[in-house]
Amino acid sequence: MLSAKRIKTWYLVHKWTSLVCTAFLLLICVTGLPLLFAEEINDWLDADPPYAELPAGTPTANLDDLVGIGRRMFPGQIVVSMFVDDDEPKVIVSMAPSWQALSDDPRSSNFIKFDARTSEVLEQSKPLDERRLSFITLMLRLHMDLFAGLPGALFMGVMGLLFVAEIVSGIVLYGPFTKRLAFGAVRSHRIGRTKWLDLHNLLGVVTLTWALVVGATGVVNELSLPLFTLWQRTDVQAMLAPWRDKATPRQEEFASVQVAFETAQQAFPAWW
Repeated sequence: MLSAKRIKTWYLVHKWTSLVCTAFLLLICVTGLPLLFAEEINDWLDADPPYAELPAGTPTANLDDLVGIGRRMFPGQIVVSMFVDDDEPKVIVSMAPSWQALSDDPRSSNFIKFDARTSEVLEQSKPLDERRLSFITLMLRLHMDLFAGLPGALFMGVMGLLFVAEIVSGIVLYGPFTKRLAFGAVRSHRIGRTKWLDLHNLLGVVTLTWALVVGATGVVNELSLPLFTLWQRTDVQAMLAPWRDKATPRQEEFASVQVAFETAQQAFPAWW
């Protein structure tokens, strides 16, 4: 049994954590809803040509050929990455003027979206001054970091921790505040404040597990960026140590993308 002093302490924790994170929690909910349907919304808004209708099992194009097309479309640029989609016949080649230019301004990169079977270019990035944020990108940036980068992500992580503290304190207070009521009771005949308190308690206990999972995993997701940055500065730097004082290899010296892809397929056949 909690003493009156401890109940008051938990009440203050519940009250102030709720007040501090409420506005940001609302923002997370409003932006998170469209993100649940991001693929469907992107497909609805997508104006790109459809994929070619080909028989099932049609082989994909050689990835080295797609790299060659990308270099012809953006002469003088380097290939930064290549994404092979396992849900639809799509390959995206990302390019940039140089590694230094990409490091200075990530917006300097370009992309080309291919039909993986026909090598048809379905979409390519627009010039920098013509690029606009998509609806889903806008929602994602607001959801993750408020367009503030790492400080914004850490701030939203703190809001997530306050949300978890709010839930935990609510669990502690639920028993003392409802011990004389049947589970889920709403005293609709009482004054407005009492009725709203009962509704608050009912909704809180019904959504308890969901809210706790969402809050805790949200904090972990917000920490993913600083943890990834820490990994880059520790483990990755250690792996790159033998090449630290050597010149960056030319793109022509890299191994074949197609060979690398086939090697990965052979090593992890269940993933494809």
